[in-house]
Amino acid sequence: MNLIAIKGSIKLAVHITKAFAFVSNLDNDRVWRKEINVTKMSGEPAFGVLAEESTYFSKRNSNQLLQLECTDFVENKLAVYTTISSSPFYLKSVRNLTEISNHETLFEYEVSFDPAIVKAGIGISLPRFIIQWGAQRDMKNYLKQLSKVLR
Repeated sequence: MNLIAIKGSIKLAVHITKAFAFVSNLDNDRVWRKEINVTKMSGEPAFGVLAEESTYFSKRNSNQLLQLECTDFVENKLAVYTTISSSPFYLKSVRNLTEISNHETLFEYEVSFDPAIVKAGIGISLPRFIIQWGAQRDMKNYLKQLSKVLR
């Protein structure tokens, strides 16, 4: 599979436990990721928890559903969410946190996805470099918004 992969990081001005509680819970994604309509999780963030995420890609597809599973989880450190095996598209979200000090946390965010998810969302195929550029731009905006929300 030829995936698009983007990475970003930001220092958050909060204790690691607060940062982790927020970013590991996909219900909060709609607050800092503009395309998320709503997410419903089957339980608290933990290994094996399931989530259904409604995503707005375009007017053509304003409610694309992704089903995700937490495939790796280390309290106050790491939460990885991956689409379930029966999903038509692959997406993996890695949320890694490192304590810098008592009031500062490094958040590293990595997303890998099948570019076909973009075609399904907007109705046309885009060149990989455009998808990569747009996703990287969105990543920067996500991280800025997250920093504002967690101040």
